[in-house]
Amino acid sequence: MNLQREPPWESLQQIAQFLDPKSLAMSSCVSKLWHEAMSSNHLWKPFLSSHYPSSLHLISNTTSHHSLFSLLRNSSSRRRHQLTPPPPRISLHELFFAVDLFCGDERVVSQGKLASEFEVDKGGIFRFGYEVEGEGKEGEWRVVWVVVMEGCLKAFTVIERVDKGRVVGGNGLWFSEELPGGRCCVGVGGGGGLVGEVGLEFYCDVEGGGRRKMVRVRLGVLSVIGCRYVSLDDGLRYLEHFLL
Repeated sequence: MNLQREPPWESLQQIAQFLDPKSLAMSSCVSKLWHEAMSSNHLWKPFLSSHYPSSLHLISNTTSHHSLFSLLRNSSSRRRHQLTPPPPRISLHELFFAVDLFCGDERVVSQGKLASEFEVDKGGIFRFGYEVEGEGKEGEWRVVWVVVMEGCLKAFTVIERVDKGRVVGGNGLWFSEELPGGRCCVGVGGGGGLVGEVGLEFYCDVEGGGRRKMVRVRLGVLSVIGCRYVSLDDGLRYLEHFLL
């Protein structure tokens, strides 16, 4: 039977001209007749010309316009899916932050509590802060920030550094250290190119004789590429590779 002379075939061809690629693909699954009608090269060539014009050079006797368009469109979908990471398997409520700050041989600040109890910066980034009371001493500092998994099963040292830090804005002292690469892709910069950071903020106590006081500690993980803090979820995804 020559299906092209059948009225249903002609009707399908007329309808197919007004369908988008998604509707054409769905319609081709109805039956063999619909599949043949909705897969015609003259229907799919305009879509290839519009979305992937360079691909027209790939058409051969064994490659249809329909199959090539589906191949290229599915490759885009797979790419978008791979760029969407899964949700983190750990939460702030399962993590304990231990922070110890020494200036010379003197302990200035020791703080340990659940990560969820720290103040999280707005914008959903992996950066935390808490208020402290300490002396703004001069000299060489030893800065330690360790993340401990609930139950003390595993721990990860974000930063353990001894130096004088770098002065920021006249009232801040910041310490940073490159982090090892995780088996994941974290935000901008991926699993590598990440830096752990501890910042100390001071103010000058005029009434106390001009003595410098420490008032706040900030903790964060940032990406070298783009020089910005990673998202909260990216930070958790990074830590899970060392804590789970």
